[in-house]
Amino acid sequence: MVGLEQSWQIWKRFQVYYASQTRAKVKKLKVQLRMITKDKSISEYLLAIKKIVDSLAAIGSAISNDDHIEAILDGLPEDYDSFVTSVTSRLDPYTIDDIEALLLAQEERFEKHKKADSNLILANTASGPSYSFGKGRVDNSKFRGEYNNRGGRSNFRGGYNYNRGGRYNNGRGNGRSN
Repeated sequence: MVGLEQSWQIWKRFQVYYASQTRAKVKKLKVQLRMITKDKSISEYLLAIKKIVDSLAAIGSAISNDDHIEAILDGLPEDYDSFVTSVTSRLDPYTIDDIEALLLAQEERFEKHKKADSNLILANTASGPSYSFGKGRVDNSKFRGEYNNRGGRSNFRGGYNYNRGGRYNNGRGNGRSN
């Protein structure tokens, strides 16, 4: 304020200084509002948006209800796409309170489904191991004529074959167990 003689000059300097500070703050808050995403509970997400909206209103740059709702919907994850579609396709606009109540109910449904899924996984795990034998049928054609273990005789080509009595044939010779 050095060099200023009149009170109106001091007042004008304050206005210029705080106006530039306010513009920077408005820009920063609007960027935060566009960038906010739901990464915690829906109530924490809505509270974070409300804080930014209230801060904008406090410095004289209030946003409309439509912009507030748009900010809420834009930050929702992919799981909420059907919710966003139903809200945006409605002819009568929702209020902010309506959107918040619907989102809390939607999150409760998600939690209910997650709990049911985790209970199902726990039930399947507790019932014992599950064995998978693959899909489709086994192709036995490659074994045709190569393995015959009737009456203690083996016609297995290659490798070791255990016949009755614990004796094995290593694939050499006539295939008889002695």
